[in-house]
Amino acid sequence: SFDKPVWHDILGNKNMQKAIVLAQICLYVAVLVPVFSDKILQLRGVAVGAFGWLLALAGPFGCLVLCELCKLITAFQVRQY
Repeated sequence: SFDKPVWHDILGNKNMQKAIVLAQICLYVAVLVPVFSDKILQLRGVAVGAFGWLLALAGPFGCLVLCELCKLITAFQVRQY
């Protein structure tokens, strides 16, 4: 929803949950499987260290916060219309 909080019916779309799990599996395979990540994709996923993992977790959290703030604006605009 564009005007309701993220926790409203959070697990209502089962296909979206499956897509999220599949995307996470693909991400970790691409970043962490040794030959695939470093030789084929030329990534250094294991070498990012604790700071890299902290940034990797902070990014989605920051996106969630910004999206929720935008939803407040959208909800206000919907009520005005």
